[in-house]
This record gives sequence, C-alpha cells and structure tokens, in this order.
Amino acid sequence: MFGLPIWLFAILYLLFVSGCFYLCFCSSGGGDSFVGRVQYFLTTYPLKLVESIPFCGPAIVSCGKGTINYVVHSRNPLLQMVYGGLIMGGYTIYLVRYSHMVPNKYLSIVHVYLPHAIVGVTMYSFYLASTKQPGVITKKTFKTFDHHEYDGFLYVRHRGCRTCKTPKCARSKHCNLCGHCVARFDHHCPWINICVGEDNY
Repeated sequence: MFGLPIWLFAILYLLFVSGCFYLCFCSSGGGDSFVGRVQYFLTTYPLKLVESIPFCGPAIVSCGKGTINYVVHSRNPLLQMVYGGLIMGGYTIYLVRYSHMVPNKYLSIVHVYLPHAIVGVTMYSFYLASTKQPGVITKKTFKTFDHHEYDGFLYVRHRGCRTCKTPKCARSKHCNLCGHCVARFDHHCPWINICVGEDNY
C-alpha cells in the first residue's frame, strides 16, 4: 500500500489514529497554538460545518450531542447488551456450526454438555452482578455501613455528602451516574450498569 511494506503502513496508520485521538480527547489544546488549531479543526469545525446546514443542521448537532451524552455520561444498558450479544452470539455460532462435531476422537461426551453449563453459569453470574445492589447509603442504612476507620483527614466523622446530603461514612463515595453514595465505593462499572461497592464486591 502506497509502496510501503504492510507492517510499516500499519504502524504509521496506528500513530496517525492515536495522534488524532489524543488531539481530540486528551489534549487541553490552547487557543492559537498549533495543537489548539488542530484540535479545533478536528472537533469544533466539523460541528460548525454540520450546524450551518440549512433547516436540519442544528437539529443534527443537538441529536448527536444528546446521543453522546446518553452513551458516555448516563447510566444505560448498552454495554450490557453488547456483552450479552457477544456471549450469546458466540454460543449460537457454536450451536449452529460446531456442536454436531462433538463427541469425536479428541473430545469426549462431557464436551456435549460442558458449553451449555459454561454459558449458563456465565449468564447467571452476569445477571447477579448486574442486579445486586452495591450498598447504597441512606440515613436508615448509615449505621450498617459505618464500620470503617476514620483517618481524620480524608475520612472525617460527622461529615455529610455535599451532593445528596446523606451522612458520609469512611471509604464511601458519591456516584454521579447513580445519584447516591455507595459504601466502600470501588468504581461505577458500565459493563454491569451499576456501582461496585461493599455489598457486591
């Protein structure tokens, strides 16, 4: 391609895509600097171009921004559907294309039933992880989760959450996506669409 060996083209392409990604999402840019102008060209200019389309331009930009906001900044089941689709898609391919080949010279009768058990356990574990509450802190449940040590610096006794106004126990954190404080907060996991905390760790 372009007279280059394929491996060199792949490396150059990867560097180009990585550089564009960095300029769009990771760089702070800066007005009239070269990086700022490239970032403007890659991010703001296309939006202004689409927005200038008569009649429907602003609606397209607004719809695009709303979609990005929903996908990136709110709780949604999209990654759960992707994960379930990958598992069930692979399972379906196995059933349609390869299940008739088992048992054979290399795989015993156990392998007839093993894939069904593995997929069943996987999907059940995924269901449990997605539905188990992480340990939401309210005024009623505060005493249940208030058993971690306060260090007097990061975790101070009798301090409330500034966002949801509930009492704040040590090692808890407010999740902006879920809208409540979680005991022994680890992270908000988009794959299970819920926080990981004390009760579902």
